[in-house]
Amino acid sequence: RFPDRYALSDTGVQAAEWLKLQVETIAKNAGRSDLSVRFVKTGSSYKQPSVVATIAGTEPGAEGVVIGGHMDTLSNNKPGADDDGSGSVTVLETARVILNSGMKFKRPLHFVWYAAEEQGLVGSQYVVSDFVAQKIPVRGVLQLDMTGYQYQNDERMWIMDDYVDESLSKFVNDLIVKYVGAPIGHSKCGYACSDHASWNRKGFKAAMPFEAQMNLDNPNIHTRDDTREGMSLSHMVKFSKLAIAFATELAEPVATK
Repeated sequence: RFPDRYALSDTGVQAAEWLKLQVETIAKNAGRSDLSVRFVKTGSSYKQPSVVATIAGTEPGAEGVVIGGHMDTLSNNKPGADDDGSGSVTVLETARVILNSGMKFKRPLHFVWYAAEEQGLVGSQYVVSDFVAQKIPVRGVLQLDMTGYQYQNDERMWIMDDYVDESLSKFVNDLIVKYVGAPIGHSKCGYACSDHASWNRKGFKAAMPFEAQMNLDNPNIHTRDDTREGMSLSHMVKFSKLAIAFATELAEPVATK
């Protein structure tokens, strides 16, 4: 319903508030008291804050797991259904499934919706700086930027091989094989194309699965035509399955009776 989610606009702020309310409501309805949600300010130049929702781990000081995507768009009627509404909703769906599962984990899970990615990864730089300043340890980061477009119905999930940690990307490859069963392709952005690069620059292990081979991704991004009509829900489900597997394997479930 937002014409855009521009980081310098009131609708950008409203999008952040909407996402915060959604995940808080999911947790409340699931009877979860172990979720906390906070805003991370995007400097002094941007209205839109990033949103960080954390499911507490049971082991104090354990390295956490970060799963995120950017919520913002460009301005002037840029609905951004794929870029990055698809990734943002994939993160939210991952949180929904995990919160409703009743599962608890040794390590904290951080679900992040970044502000101002379209302005040069600005929001994620502030989020990473916030984690560093608070000395919040991180075991691995999964970036979900565009999960909904299938080029000519190509079933492959693509893994980006630059600005990432090679071992974590191999782990993501293995998770797709074991839990999703989708064919896999590898590609490169050729530049710091999304928020995983902000983590990578600070020495954190990050990986980025993607909807299509680079340069064969959604041709309508950054235009008024990036709408839901161009999305494949079945393709998005694959990324939700991957993100749930990533969270579960890395955060280590606590055994229940």
